[in-house]
Amino acid sequence: MPTSAELETRASAAFTARFGVAPTALGCAPGRVELLGNHTDYNRGLVMAAAIDRFTVALGRPVSGRLCEVEAVNFDQSNAFDLNRFESSESGPGQTTSRRCLGN
Repeated sequence: MPTSAELETRASAAFTARFGVAPTALGCAPGRVELLGNHTDYNRGLVMAAAIDRFTVALGRPVSGRLCEVEAVNFDQSNAFDLNRFESSESGPGQTTSRRCLGN
């Protein structure tokens, strides 16, 4: 199982290969499992969640313009969209993930 540092190194190399520049921002979060109460915590229910030995790594950098490009390295999927014309109703490969990155 790769460590978070190994995943960060691999993701940074993939980012640089894809976009031609190194990322300037990095975020890493442990995976988690919910043994009880999935989606009940916001209804005051009990939840039993635990961090696991998996990670999500996200990298980025600011760019000029309003074109947003995202890539899921492990899924070999990418998506690009104009933030001025972004529709929450868009669907297709990568669209759901892209919307989640924007909080939609």
